[in-house]
Amino acid sequence: MLSDLQLPNCNHPEVTIFYEYDLSIPVVEVEKILALPRTTLVEDMETIIQDWIARDEFLSQQVSVNYWASFPLHALWILMELDAKETFPTLLQILQQK
Repeated sequence: MLSDLQLPNCNHPEVTIFYEYDLSIPVVEVEKILALPRTTLVEDMETIIQDWIARDEFLSQQVSVNYWASFPLHALWILMELDAKETFPTLLQILQQK
Protein backbone atom coordinates (compact mmCIF):
# COMPACT_ATOMS: atom_id res chain seq x y z
CA MET A 1 0.00 0.00 0.00
CA LEU A 2 1.97 3.02 1.23
CA SER A 3 5.38 1.42 1.46
CA ASP A 4 6.92 4.20 3.53
CA LEU A 5 3.98 4.51 5.93
CA GLN A 6 5.00 3.99 9.57
CA LEU A 7 2.48 1.59 11.05
CA PRO A 8 1.26 1.96 14.62
CA ASN A 9 2.47 -0.38 17.34
CA CYS A 10 -0.10 -3.11 17.86
CA ASN A 11 -0.31 -6.02 20.26
CA HIS A 12 -0.81 -8.40 17.33
CA PRO A 13 1.38 -7.84 14.27
CA GLU A 14 -1.18 -9.84 12.29
CA VAL A 15 -3.56 -6.87 12.24
CA THR A 16 -1.19 -4.79 10.12
CA ILE A 17 -2.49 -6.83 7.20
CA PHE A 18 -5.40 -4.36 7.19
CA TYR A 19 -2.98 -1.78 5.79
CA GLU A 20 -2.09 -4.12 2.94
CA TYR A 21 -5.55 -5.04 1.62
CA ASP A 22 -8.54 -3.19 0.33
CA LEU A 23 -11.98 -4.64 1.05
CA SER A 24 -11.06 -7.82 -0.83
CA ILE A 25 -9.02 -9.15 2.09
CA PRO A 26 -9.06 -12.97 2.12
CA VAL A 27 -11.59 -14.42 4.55
CA VAL A 28 -8.97 -16.79 5.95
CA GLU A 29 -6.91 -13.78 7.09
CA VAL A 30 -9.91 -12.22 8.82
CA GLU A 31 -10.68 -15.52 10.53
CA LYS A 32 -7.11 -15.67 11.89
CA ILE A 33 -7.49 -12.17 13.30
CA LEU A 34 -10.87 -12.92 14.86
CA ALA A 35 -9.24 -15.85 16.67
CA LEU A 36 -6.83 -13.55 18.52
CA PRO A 37 -7.47 -12.70 22.19
CA ARG A 38 -10.43 -10.33 22.35
CA THR A 39 -9.10 -7.73 24.80
CA THR A 40 -5.87 -7.03 22.95
CA LEU A 41 -7.59 -7.31 19.56
CA VAL A 42 -10.06 -4.60 20.58
CA GLU A 43 -7.10 -2.45 21.68
CA ASP A 44 -5.48 -2.97 18.30
CA MET A 45 -8.64 -2.02 16.42
CA GLU A 46 -8.86 1.17 18.46
CA THR A 47 -5.19 1.86 17.69
CA ILE A 48 -5.90 1.49 13.97
CA ILE A 49 -8.88 3.83 14.21
CA GLN A 50 -6.83 6.37 16.17
CA ASP A 51 -4.10 6.12 13.52
CA TRP A 52 -6.66 6.86 10.82
CA ILE A 53 -8.03 9.85 12.74
CA ALA A 54 -4.55 11.24 13.40
CA ARG A 55 -3.40 10.89 9.78
CA ASP A 56 -6.63 11.50 7.90
CA GLU A 57 -5.41 14.63 6.16
CA PHE A 58 -2.12 13.05 5.11
CA LEU A 59 -3.74 9.85 3.92
CA SER A 60 -6.48 11.61 1.98
CA GLN A 61 -3.78 13.29 -0.13
CA GLN A 62 -2.25 9.99 -1.22
CA VAL A 63 -2.66 8.71 -4.76
CA SER A 64 -4.29 5.49 -3.59
CA VAL A 65 -7.05 7.12 -1.52
CA ASN A 66 -9.57 4.32 -2.12
CA TYR A 67 -6.98 1.76 -1.08
CA TRP A 68 -5.85 3.34 2.18
CA ALA A 69 -9.44 4.06 3.17
CA SER A 70 -10.03 0.35 3.76
CA PHE A 71 -7.94 -0.14 6.90
CA PRO A 72 -10.31 1.73 9.25
CA LEU A 73 -13.25 -0.13 7.71
CA HIS A 74 -11.58 -3.43 8.55
CA ALA A 75 -11.12 -2.27 12.13
CA LEU A 76 -14.74 -1.15 12.41
CA TRP A 77 -15.96 -4.45 11.04
CA ILE A 78 -13.85 -6.41 13.53
CA LEU A 79 -15.22 -4.30 16.40
CA MET A 80 -18.73 -5.00 15.16
CA GLU A 81 -18.02 -8.73 14.97
CA LEU A 82 -16.67 -8.64 18.52
CA ASP A 83 -19.69 -6.64 19.73
CA ALA A 84 -17.16 -4.28 21.32
CA LYS A 85 -19.56 -1.79 22.85
CA GLU A 86 -16.78 -0.54 25.10
CA THR A 87 -15.24 1.20 22.08
CA PHE A 88 -18.14 3.62 21.73
CA PRO A 89 -16.05 6.66 22.81
CA THR A 90 -13.52 5.90 20.06
CA LEU A 91 -16.30 5.52 17.52
CA LEU A 92 -17.70 8.90 18.53
CA GLN A 93 -14.33 10.43 17.67
CA ILE A 94 -14.87 9.29 14.07
CA LEU A 95 -18.11 11.24 13.91
CA GLN A 96 -16.34 14.36 15.16
CA GLN A 97 -14.01 14.39 12.14
CA LYS A 98 -14.49 16.97 9.38
